[in-house]
Amino acid sequence: MAHIGVLIETDSSGVKVANFGVLTAAQGENNQITAFVIGVTAAACSEALGRDGATRVVEVTAQGGDLGKSPDLQAGLMVDAAKEYKVDFLLGLCSSKGKDLMARIAALADAPLAQD
Repeated sequence: MAHIGVLIETDSSGVKVANFGVLTAAQGENNQITAFVIGVTAAACSEALGRDGATRVVEVTAQGGDLGKSPDLQAGLMVDAAKEYKVDFLLGLCSSKGKDLMARIAALADAPLAQD
């Protein structure tokens, strides 16, 4: 069993539809899937993410920092969250935001990165 983390991207209408494909890709025999959301409450998207395989939704927050304007802060918090929840692999969208954030996370975690 692997513990897969999925970095969820949102927009003004909620969870971006492409995230559901990433959740489907993360599913496997007995995989545990933790969805990490930044900038929205976990409660706002838990139901939808749970229907598509997330076993837990974690809201990544910072005190005193504007997460929306600091990808470095977002990446640092994601590294901490992935360690805290003992994630084996972290997946995300291949959007420009996703690629940028995943590269920052990999660099901070000294972890390999695969992107298209």
